[in-house]
Amino acid sequence: MSGYHKSMIDIINTHFCLVMEKITTLSVFVLEPNKLCDFRPIHGRILKTVDSVYQNITTIEECQRQCLQGPYKCHSYDYGDPSNPVCRTSHLDKISLAHIDNPYIEIAGSSTYELQACYDVNIHCESREMVAKVRSSKIFDGKIYAKRKPYHCMTDVNESLEFEIHMGYNDLECDVQQESRGQYTNDIVIQHHDLIVTTQDLGLNINCKYDLSNRSISNNVNLDITG
Repeated sequence: MSGYHKSMIDIINTHFCLVMEKITTLSVFVLEPNKLCDFRPIHGRILKTVDSVYQNITTIEECQRQCLQGPYKCHSYDYGDPSNPVCRTSHLDKISLAHIDNPYIEIAGSSTYELQACYDVNIHCESREMVAKVRSSKIFDGKIYAKRKPYHCMTDVNESLEFEIHMGYNDLECDVQQESRGQYTNDIVIQHHDLIVTTQDLGLNINCKYDLSNRSISNNVNLDITG
């Protein structure tokens, strides 16, 4: 697994739990949305000029977190070159650099990672279904579907910033799996093209768990990379 794919998985591999004093309906949503940010590598080059340089960064995953959590809107980062492993972040990307002559330094073995889009994902665990609601930072034109039922359980998205998919617990068309009593799971895919699976597509494993014995409901979402 590449460092890029591993970093994406680490960022989203989080778990949320909501404990309720009294359950009146089996309905809950994630308090803080999961933020999925898709970076694409440009191999063999790094920017000549950046906004910030971090010396004590030991992994590319940590460098990406510095980019996402920085004091400005970070659009690219690089984790040094083979001879100088430092983290550098910038508000610039390939589009904003179009008017600048030779903005990159060619270095074998180096890579610059540019932000493509970010997605805020909320998982709603309802009484009869799980709902994945997605908000994109850029206009999205594609589809979201259940991985095992791509043709029967799918939402077609036409140039929208927000979209969602509903998957009933007893709906055979969506193939939601019941792992144990009160615990449901499914895999979904956010696909950027209606017909073609690409490396930009994101796979999510989502879970809803109802535990009435201690009156709690929990849900989680895990990121995978498809393609």
